[in-house]
Amino acid sequence: MPTVYAVASAKGGVGKTTTAAGLATALAAAGESVVVVDGDVGSPALADTLGVSPGAVTLHDVLAGRAEPAAAVVDGPTGLRVVPGDPSLEAFAAADPAGLEAVVTAFEDASSVVVDTSAGLTHATARVLALADETLLVTTSDPRAVTATEKTRALTTRLGGHVAGTVLVRAGNEDEDGETAESGGDSETAESRSLEGLETPVLARVPEDSTVDAAVTAGESLVAFDPSAPASVAYRRLAATLTGREAVTESVHSGASEGSVDDDSSEVPTDGPDARPNDDSSEPMSTALTGSTDASASADDESGGQAHGENGRGGLLSQLFGR
Repeated sequence: MPTVYAVASAKGGVGKTTTAAGLATALAAAGESVVVVDGDVGSPALADTLGVSPGAVTLHDVLAGRAEPAAAVVDGPTGLRVVPGDPSLEAFAAADPAGLEAVVTAFEDASSVVVDTSAGLTHATARVLALADETLLVTTSDPRAVTATEKTRALTTRLGGHVAGTVLVRAGNEDEDGETAESGGDSETAESRSLEGLETPVLARVPEDSTVDAAVTAGESLVAFDPSAPASVAYRRLAATLTGREAVTESVHSGASEGSVDDDSSEVPTDGPDARPNDDSSEPMSTALTGSTDASASADDESGGQAHGENGRGGLLSQLFGR
């Protein structure tokens, strides 16, 4: 069975779709069999972000009961399989978001399924958060975005889902020691203070990077457009953290990997927003490309003792949606 990753944020415009596309492309480049689903039923934008064109059948046709999930798949970069949506109002009106569960679970031959959820807290997003194995919360350091992210975390745990951690987008650039360049590593930076209310560790910091806009203009996936760009490196770090694999160091167009692991990884913080929970069973993280680890292991499940399994998630989902 594949690992299902939900990429979520209650705040729009924080880089959620870019993160879903970057993670999916990086996972595929690392050798994973990956399907990425545009779960933003109202405003799908994943196809444009990945530089692919939807086929005659889209996710919305599947949600309208007119097609099977496999019929909506188109080829993406690095061997990625993409299930794009239809942005038209007619397609939105005909789609039943309840069908997302069947779409996400349809690809049993994949090793990973990445779902780009809609911005805001919708019933469609809640369904994905409940069934995902790992939820990645995307935020900037803007206090409004952090507040919305914490709200998404709370909903996910109430649904019995599991929050892997947060991806901080447009983060301050880091030096080779993993310290923020603007502050010289001062923990009392404005960025650090803004994250104090976030009850989940930061798995990855994606720096402000003009390559993101350049890739959009070129109509290509960021990670495939420029694998050496700082943001691309950050998404490959994230993929390596989640899977325990080495990060790809060669152009992802070739699908080849010449990664290496540097044993001299930096110390992972034990407190603050980047803290790694004390879990001796967690897999070691790859330090390829970076020489340091700024990512954290998965956060503890804060669901108040509710089991992280099909019965727990499904039971609460039934209560919320009358199913």
